[in-house]
Amino acid sequence: MDPLPVVEFPAVPFDPELKVPAVDLVTAGRPAAWIDDDHTPRGLRWAAARPAPTLLVSIDPAVGWTRSDVDRVLDWAARL
Repeated sequence: MDPLPVVEFPAVPFDPELKVPAVDLVTAGRPAAWIDDDHTPRGLRWAAARPAPTLLVSIDPAVGWTRSDVDRVLDWAARL
């Protein structure tokens, strides 16, 4: 299996809205699952406007990535 692409963000601290162009560049029109603890209004608009399948998964930063989150993404990907 090929390695997954890595999204490179600006140096911290940065405005979370700046994640959108970086994610857009890496996804390049392909289906994308974006897992984040801070989906911004710009990110929500970006996801809604994409022609490619897009899943936004909001993570509670106090809990982290859970088995339920993993299953949600795997189920979504299996339906592509």
